[in-house]
Amino acid sequence: MSGDGEDFISKAREQYETTSGALQNRDVPLDLTEVFHPKIDGSTAVARTGLLLHGKDLADVFEPLASGEKIDLNTGFRTKLNRSVSTDLRDIFCKKDSVPVSGTLTGIPRGSFDCDTTLYVWLDTSGSMNSALGYIRKAIGVIIQYFKTVYDGPAPIRLETSDEYCINWIGAESSARNYKEASIAFINESNSRGPGSASGYIDRWNQCKRNGGVKYGAIGGVVGGGYAYANQIRGYLDGAYPNNLREYGVQDFWDISFSTTTADYVQMIVSWLNIPTEPSQLNPTVQAADGQSRTQVKWYFDDYICGRTGVPDVNGTGPRGSGHTGYTLTQSKWTVEIAADSAGAVILKKDDYTTRPTQVTYTPDMPGQMDYYCRLTAVGMSGYQDKSSSFVRCNLQDTPPVLTMLGDSVIVVE
Repeated sequence: MSGDGEDFISKAREQYETTSGALQNRDVPLDLTEVFHPKIDGSTAVARTGLLLHGKDLADVFEPLASGEKIDLNTGFRTKLNRSVSTDLRDIFCKKDSVPVSGTLTGIPRGSFDCDTTLYVWLDTSGSMNSALGYIRKAIGVIIQYFKTVYDGPAPIRLETSDEYCINWIGAESSARNYKEASIAFINESNSRGPGSASGYIDRWNQCKRNGGVKYGAIGGVVGGGYAYANQIRGYLDGAYPNNLREYGVQDFWDISFSTTTADYVQMIVSWLNIPTEPSQLNPTVQAADGQSRTQVKWYFDDYICGRTGVPDVNGTGPRGSGHTGYTLTQSKWTVEIAADSAGAVILKKDDYTTRPTQVTYTPDMPGQMDYYCRLTAVGMSGYQDKSSSFVRCNLQDTPPVLTMLGDSVIVVE
């Protein structure tokens, strides 16, 4: 058969989900675009088939059989690829959604998730994720305790729903302060009514950006019942649908199973958000409020976190015996040093803090000295390196002397 066909209808076997969540098969007439997997950009096409769909040879429309699985039934459409043997399309192209989908979260830029950012974790409770929910819920509990110490900011928020519109979930407008948020959705479907609309997420992303914030998203779960749902999500991320959500900070992940442990989920989130787990990964920053006072010097401090670094601890015992549920500290304290010189040879004042200070003011008592220096250090626990800023200079206000004439020969200098 050859020519420019507009439709190729064939009897095919499809899988569907019953109301109880079970998967069953049925034979129905389907267009071949619903039977074979679409051609993947960059994959090697089979030889020309001579069969055209909307002006394109089927070799440029469907993915070769080698990439996935064979469909169950013959299509009735045949072609002679080698000019001698007539071959059914079933033996040329692979079944739709049988091409393996893999995906692992990669870390967002370090510092994008800081102590003003809120994490939202969405869980699918429609039934297909049930066996994994216990692990995930426990992981969120660990993350909440961990974030409380590391970030000293807003606690992560867990939300649960059964409506399956996971793109709507991660795009939901929130009350996150400073328009800084990251949303991750755990969902597993053999297929679904659809993941929702990309426009809401994009609107929220733009709103956060306009207000000086950030927004990141992630969607994934257990690949089951073929790869239909994973491919559906990929369509939104890679531009098969109107918008390419990867350009708006959304990733997908399909590297978990129903036996993925709580510790694995915790590590996944920590790695995705690129959370500093020890002082050497921090970036202590000091800024001077130069020349603002004749009697005091002042500095401001910043870093990725507001608390202290630590590693997630699922069991609460910790590799270094901290005994803290949710985390094991790798940082003991923050230290602020004020010195009379840029090398820190003469320390005038030294203070320790359990959370990162935001500023410090110092009243010196050294007549004639105008310049003072300050350093911020994240002090590591035993076995972990400290991380310090440089000593940053702040000078007292240099006020010109006031000359007062009290007569022809008397001048007072103040």
